[in-house]
Amino acid sequence: MTVGQLLYVAGACFALKLSASSTDDLEKALGQAVLDSLDRAHITVKEAAAIMHLDESNFRKQLRGEPSNHISLTRLLRLPYRFWLWLSPSLIYLVAKRNAEEIAVSMGMRQ
Repeated sequence: MTVGQLLYVAGACFALKLSASSTDDLEKALGQAVLDSLDRAHITVKEAAAIMHLDESNFRKQLRGEPSNHISLTRLLRLPYRFWLWLSPSLIYLVAKRNAEEIAVSMGMRQ
């Protein structure tokens, strides 16, 4: 499976599982996944903000999911490839963590 396909699958799962949640929850979860991916890719928030041509304080607000501060996927595309290698697993982990009980039931591990 290519990275693009993996990102597509992770994104679809992420969107479906959080579609019933509020937009605020989605923004916070995405910010958490981006922050985790930056950390794993050894990119500081300050470096990422500079690469994306964003003010660092605004980027931090976006990562926290503050109202009217949304993460721009267009700007994220400016980040290095190593960031994207970590984003998909981070999204999958967050979805699994949020829905662990439902996943266990659907896999027959619990009733």
